[in-house]
Amino acid sequence: MNPLDALDRHILQLLQEDVHLAHKEIAARLHLSITPVYEHIRHLEADGYIQQRYVALLDRKKLEFKLTAWCNVQLKEHTKPFLKAFETRIGALPEVVVECCHIAGMYDVLAVRISA
Repeated sequence: MNPLDALDRHILQLLQEDVHLAHKEIAARLHLSITPVYEHIRHLEADGYIQQRYVALLDRKKLEFKLTAWCNVQLKEHTKPFLKAFETRIGALPEVVVECCHIAGMYDVLAVRISA
């Protein structure tokens, strides 16, 4: 895997803002020709910096989601097998978690739930 340079980071920033940007438009914004932009994006994909998948970002207001719950979880154990089991169990509870992050500090996990 190649380390990211400033151009890679700028391309990633642009794609985060709008994944539908054409290589031509990215090249124009970066004052480059299309070929280096295409090559950088191809390498970013090959190295796993960009994952090829389609996701939808939902409009919470239109869906009338009124509640966001942030739940701190403290674990009694921190071994890899225990953490894997925890991930599996909490991931199986769609009514509980939208996102789950391992954090540092007093708590070990931050679980997020958004609901109507």
